[in-house]
Amino acid sequence: MDICRVAFSVTELRTNQYISLLCSALQQEGVTVSKINWKDVLQKRVQVIHVHWPEHFLRPLTKLSHVKLLAGFMCKLVVARIIGIPVIWTVHNTWPHDSKVNKRILKWYLALWVRMVNACIYMSPSTRFENEQVHPAIKGKPYAIIPHGHYKDIISSSITKGSARRELGLDDGATVFSHCGIIRSYKNTRKLVDFFSAIPGDDLCLVIAGKCSDKKLLKELQQSAAKDSRIKFMNRLLPEAEITAITAASDMVVLPYTKVANSGVAFYALSVGRPVLGPRLGAFRDLHDQFGDWIRLYDGDFKSADLEDAINWVRSRPELPVLDLSDSDWQSIAKRTKQFYEAEAMRVAG
Repeated sequence: MDICRVAFSVTELRTNQYISLLCSALQQEGVTVSKINWKDVLQKRVQVIHVHWPEHFLRPLTKLSHVKLLAGFMCKLVVARIIGIPVIWTVHNTWPHDSKVNKRILKWYLALWVRMVNACIYMSPSTRFENEQVHPAIKGKPYAIIPHGHYKDIISSSITKGSARRELGLDDGATVFSHCGIIRSYKNTRKLVDFFSAIPGDDLCLVIAGKCSDKKLLKELQQSAAKDSRIKFMNRLLPEAEITAITAASDMVVLPYTKVANSGVAFYALSVGRPVLGPRLGAFRDLHDQFGDWIRLYDGDFKSADLEDAINWVRSRPELPVLDLSDSDWQSIAKRTKQFYEAEAMRVAG
């Protein structure tokens, strides 16, 4: 069965290029991607429904519009299952980050959601294992392991560490660490800043960049940056060019997350050719197995000693092996995704 029409739950995100890169690659494979809507489902104009971040449809049910959004999504899935359109879930997170929804409602929704799913796409074996632990009802359903794609195609090849540092006003001789992305509690940003502030070294610099919506955490980060001139805090949503510049200016990207299934930030760092420090959790373990010292891991809770070890490692100017991201090429990912669509559509059709 040739798959040429697929409905995505989301077709673009302001804060992540993953969806647009996947859509573009699928279109080059002859797959038309549209946003899920009633007309296409009822008239069976789409052959597959592909859902990313199902929590997008679950918001605090205090507004009628939020109730309609959730009800509409779930009804589309029920109809799709009845008329034989497979529902495929790419598991970016096994559980939503910092959800503002009542925990009982969230638990109910996810329990219902996993029963609606026909099959899953995981970006790493660790994510599959974790998802089946968190959602036992997903066990036994078909799945494919298709890696996260790289970002090399949207990163300017002309940017260098030196030019990026001049653009950001950073010293050429500094040892620069960065921490980019939307700032949430599970990313351990406060602990990173506290540990960094306690480590001496005039050559050190830490760039914290991303929007922080938590008022208490925002105030704490602002105060820490005001006390330590080595910390550069950029509290805003970042355009693509600025993310590239910050990453390129870095000697290492630090991601001391308390939980992680997958990390687009880690892949962005690798795409720019920068090593990553992260916990021995989830996909970071798989990335370390694949890329070796490009992914530096620490055990247990993030400690000051872990950051100090990373600083000493960077200062030693280690020679890293050539970074091979060919397995994360978007066209290869699109081919494998389309093949999974076709296999699942045939299985559901019987």
